[in-house]
Amino acid sequence: MVYTPQKNASSKTSRLITSVSFAALLLSPTSSAFAVEDETIGFEEIVVTATKRGAQDIQSVAMSVSALGESTLKDMGVSDFDDYAYSVPGLYMIDQGPGDKLYLMRGVGSSASSAVGIYLDEAVLTGNNPEDGGGRNVDIKVYDMQQIEALRGPQGTLYGASSFGGTIKMITNKPNPSATEGYVDGTLSQTKDGGTNYIVHGMVNLPIVEDKFAVRVVGWHHDESGFIDNLRLGNEDYNTEKTTGLRTMLRFEPNEKMSLTAMWVHQQMDIGGRQRFFHEDPKRAAIPLADGSTVDNTEYQGDLVNGDYILDASTDNSDIYSITLDYDFDTLKLTAASSYFDREVNYWFDSTPILVYFGLPVPAYTNQPQQRSIWSNEIRLASDYDGPINFVVGALYAEEKRDWEVRVATVGADGAPTGPWVFGPDHDYLGAGGTPFGQEPSFFHRTIDGKMTQTALFGEVTFDISDKLTAIAGMRYFDSNISETRQLVHGFGGPFNQPKLEDEASFNKTTFKGSLSYQATDNMMVFFTVAQGFRQGGLNPPGLEGGFVDTEIPTRYKSDDIVNYELGIKTEGFDGRLTFNATVYHTDWDDIQAREYNVTPFIVNAGAGRVNGFELESAARPMEGLTLTGMLSYTDAKITETQTIGDSGVEFRDSGRAGDPFFNVPKWNLNLAAQKDFPVTNELDGMVRVDFSHVGKTRTKYRADHPYNQNLAAYSLMNLRAGVRTENWQVMLFVNNLLNTRAEINKVYFEQEDPATFTNRPRTIGVNASYNF
Repeated sequence: MVYTPQKNASSKTSRLITSVSFAALLLSPTSSAFAVEDETIGFEEIVVTATKRGAQDIQSVAMSVSALGESTLKDMGVSDFDDYAYSVPGLYMIDQGPGDKLYLMRGVGSSASSAVGIYLDEAVLTGNNPEDGGGRNVDIKVYDMQQIEALRGPQGTLYGASSFGGTIKMITNKPNPSATEGYVDGTLSQTKDGGTNYIVHGMVNLPIVEDKFAVRVVGWHHDESGFIDNLRLGNEDYNTEKTTGLRTMLRFEPNEKMSLTAMWVHQQMDIGGRQRFFHEDPKRAAIPLADGSTVDNTEYQGDLVNGDYILDASTDNSDIYSITLDYDFDTLKLTAASSYFDREVNYWFDSTPILVYFGLPVPAYTNQPQQRSIWSNEIRLASDYDGPINFVVGALYAEEKRDWEVRVATVGADGAPTGPWVFGPDHDYLGAGGTPFGQEPSFFHRTIDGKMTQTALFGEVTFDISDKLTAIAGMRYFDSNISETRQLVHGFGGPFNQPKLEDEASFNKTTFKGSLSYQATDNMMVFFTVAQGFRQGGLNPPGLEGGFVDTEIPTRYKSDDIVNYELGIKTEGFDGRLTFNATVYHTDWDDIQAREYNVTPFIVNAGAGRVNGFELESAARPMEGLTLTGMLSYTDAKITETQTIGDSGVEFRDSGRAGDPFFNVPKWNLNLAAQKDFPVTNELDGMVRVDFSHVGKTRTKYRADHPYNQNLAAYSLMNLRAGVRTENWQVMLFVNNLLNTRAEINKVYFEQEDPATFTNRPRTIGVNASYNF
């Protein structure tokens, strides 16, 4: 089998040129396509909650924010993050499969803690996995959503440390105490090089006390086939996904001023294996070992195949609990919210490459069971005065707990563990406890128990200097404490049962935001914003010296900081049939949190960088039933100060040097969509929709000459949907990944991984049917 990355061949170049030409037409505010005026076909007003001052028209909010409404999400066939991420300007992901994604916005997001805040209503779901690059954002299915908002740039004043590069808010439909309603939805599809996929989801809303109290229940089940074969184990299409979830909401509205909303979400995800294959790579013929020799591992490479030694199935279970009180005092609105997010992940990967690297050719696994919880509490007060001054002020208290283990032991020829998990000197494979070499299964066992508490005060004040000119000033102060208990239970060849090591650190910081906006006309606003952002610091495990790093490693790392400057314009015209928004920005990033491996990962503050970019967004309705949307973003992100470990001046292996581009950050990102709605009969309507996305090339390391760097080719994706619908039901045929693009979403290669490509699902053809009642 031969795998050839999809490059910019002439046919693809032609498609891209055509797409960009279409974008230029769409993004032109003076397009002649709007010569015929019709006030009845303009867009409905889109309102967002980004400022925490209640619902506001998106075109009047002086910030870079995108929103996908309920009807758009349904028309696109969105079920999770992958389905809408390509339509958000400046949003990228380092994707290692379901439940293991690291999000980046505007190039901000190194391989340390997560830099993009994730919210489900008021519940904080932001991923945090510094041992494995800050990924592991939970993949909650996004059914029955009111809308999804993407706030670009640092949101340090209103949303805090987790929103270093931006924020994604998933806003649910709330229980309706005035109507009984619901829907059922089913999808059947077939994946090329894979199998059959089944998806079913539905919702029911029931008033318990009319106009006062209601319950809303949403459920879903996904059974999605795999499409990657493990040739070594003879395991075909093993990277399956089975996800079952339930969201239950209660809402009490005793009067017009007060509402109390409670939510519980449970999701269970069973993942058959990681979504990666061993691409053909010349390096695979001579993989370096620690003793200077090489090994040839070309037998198990090719398109959608790999040669892992283990069965790397994993589980990912999440529970979200929240309660939110809203009370309207006419000119003041009080919001008090408490949420608890609990997640348990049992993660597996192949450890054979690292053992081979150190001269021990033994098939083995690494198992990382981990549990993480976030208890977040926020209270805020937002004004709605008729006068020139309005504000939002609030306070937050949060606790985060994390239990994490690393277990390394042997597997058999079938890829399964050779026995139940045991550890200690009597079970050491290397015989360090006196048992014969190779007779026992265990190599390593380490535990980490951590806790973080955080308090914060925040506020923003809006001052209408005149009817057209508005100023905003914001500030946030946070104080946090981190404590960790680590224990080496079973080292490689010993020692065993080491004493528990405890460490703690405290961090505090104040961030600011300032903004000016000018309403030039009823249909045009210009704004300029300066905003700071920060990311929480943390602790490194002790005793990491030696190995790949030849200098002292700091036991803790501090928060890194960014300052973002942006100038934006928002316009609409032709009786609401065209919107055009543009933003240009510059970001300075200091004390970058950078991750390095010394067999075990650690994080240091190293170097500085900057990002220059622009974003264009437009939506047009040139004629009745035709909707066009377009997005184009450019991100030029580079290191400005060479990264070294602390003040030592010593570079580490993954150091970025001045002038290097940020890794995993493509310069170009394009998304275009066209949808035509048309009548078939008096009661039956038809719909045809096409979505096209293009992601530019990038690479996986700062330096092109890094021995483990992997280039990521540019790729284009296209989805097509067509069908008929009435007020109560619809049937849609669809083709996802119409071009059957083998996207190089991410690649990995280092001592612990053979060269591998994480990719998207191949072409999938199916039918979707739904019924509303």
